[in-house]
Amino acid sequence: MLCAYFLASWDVRPLFFSNQNTYFVQGLQRAGVEGLQADWLSHTRAPHIVFTWLVAALQSLGILKIGVHVIEVVLYVGLVWALWILSGCRSSRGTARMLSIRFLICAAFLVLVMEPGPWNQLFNWEGLAHQFVVGGYLQPGEFGIAILVAIALLGLERYGLAIGFLVLAVVFHASYLIPCSILAATIAGDLLYQKRQREALLLLVIFGMGVGPIVLYGLSFGGDAESTTRATTLLARQIIPQHAWPAFWFSPAQAFKFGVMIVGSALAWRCFSRSVALAMTSSLLLTVLGSAYVYFSENAYVGLLFPWRASAYLYALSVFALLVSLAPIAGWLTDRVGRERTEAAFKWCAFAFAAILAVESVREVAVRKAGPDFPFAADVARLSHVDDQVIIPAGKLDLWNRFRLLAMRPTYVDSKSHPYLATEVLEWERRIDAVNALYRLPPEKRKSRCHEMGASFYVSTPDYIPGSIDGSGETGFSLVACNR
Repeated sequence: MLCAYFLASWDVRPLFFSNQNTYFVQGLQRAGVEGLQADWLSHTRAPHIVFTWLVAALQSLGILKIGVHVIEVVLYVGLVWALWILSGCRSSRGTARMLSIRFLICAAFLVLVMEPGPWNQLFNWEGLAHQFVVGGYLQPGEFGIAILVAIALLGLERYGLAIGFLVLAVVFHASYLIPCSILAATIAGDLLYQKRQREALLLLVIFGMGVGPIVLYGLSFGGDAESTTRATTLLARQIIPQHAWPAFWFSPAQAFKFGVMIVGSALAWRCFSRSVALAMTSSLLLTVLGSAYVYFSENAYVGLLFPWRASAYLYALSVFALLVSLAPIAGWLTDRVGRERTEAAFKWCAFAFAAILAVESVREVAVRKAGPDFPFAADVARLSHVDDQVIIPAGKLDLWNRFRLLAMRPTYVDSKSHPYLATEVLEWERRIDAVNALYRLPPEKRKSRCHEMGASFYVSTPDYIPGSIDGSGETGFSLVACNR
């Protein structure tokens, strides 16, 4: 029932949505997709190589769309399973929770995070710096759900499987390396405390072997000292400061999330098993200390390691712990009205809630609508050749980020999708500057400049101002051929 409601409430996104336009490009190029073979970004180094291979494999097999959705369903079922297991996980001093209470806790949590309302200020999937594990569409970050599964497995004392899921998260998204390493060390420390030294060492070795290739791949993104310093500063302070620069993303709303994680991690010692509480506490310490260090030291390199990435799963766990902490109300009622009446009351409450979820699931499916399209991209595909490079405005909105994959045409550069290799980051900056310079020219001079830049076409948007956020919609877009 919980899975049915969650999947029905899931707002299915069209293929090539938001960050997919960044992380699918190299994989589609490797699979031989026409229109991307001459694209600059598609030949840059993929930041998440295993995810790139996955996209390439699905595209080569001709099952990209269905494969993406199947993987999403598997991840989301794993998420619901993790919540269910954690709802029954208790401290050594706690009493077993009735199934009806566990169902009510999980159902209430899912309703509060999935249904829009003022309660979303507290109940949401988003951690610090706009990072999350549930975004509604497949991207590398969603494999952070594997961390939630790993933490649930700790509650079952399945340490080996937990390590395996931590490795899985790192393999698909390298920025999970630090939090997963902390969790692996926490698991090993807990086993050492239990006098299980051999098992602790073995699990650390397995984790190291699993993430070792990803670490080596990440180290290949360096370069000479000057280029690396410039690119690192550019990434952290200008390109993605909303994710990598605490001085930029910290706000009262983010401070509130810190408070929720502190309270939730404290409650974990009463609501969950010791291993789960240890995992949440170590993640909290990493988040707080890492954020404080980057904020005060202004170290861009550490900022790009995202030490607050742990908040992507910790915030959701902390909010869940707030609901689980209400479970002792059942014991209070049992003492006053008797166990039999209490169990009956919670059972019928669970049945009623299940009926509401069933009706809501049907309604959600009935009103589900397709995501917005971008007709101009189809016009570009019709009017150009697969290898014709197109220059688009360097606007900040998701509109132009979607252009490359919806039109399937080589794009000179777009402001949202960027590489991570130092020399390629600097080239991305040069291209952005060149595009802005092009659009500052009077229209009669743009064609020749466009040709000099190696492009076949540029997109004309009358009300676009270089350096601004392009909010013109599709009104007035036109594809202009460059001078030959």
